[in-house]
Amino acid sequence: MISTRVISDKKLIYVTRYSPARLIEDASIQATKLACTLFGIDEYGHSNIISEWERSCCSIQLEFAGIRIMGGPAGWEYNVSFNVWCEKTVDCEG
Repeated sequence: MISTRVISDKKLIYVTRYSPARLIEDASIQATKLACTLFGIDEYGHSNIISEWERSCCSIQLEFAGIRIMGGPAGWEYNVSFNVWCEKTVDCEG
């Protein structure tokens, strides 16, 4: 197993979906995009928020935290939550 260490605070992200089809898959894709924005990671893999971020050694971690389903005759809403944080591979540190 690769040894890593956490380089950011753990944040909770909420994603709302209106269909149960592919709920976790679609919500995790949306949560990953939100995490990139939250941690300032651009399309080239650089971060302007996480000071220790190195695109070749760091990764975003996404952990399913829970789901809340609300609704009735008018429709249903699915609120999915994820914990997100950044980790750095220890082997990359100089």
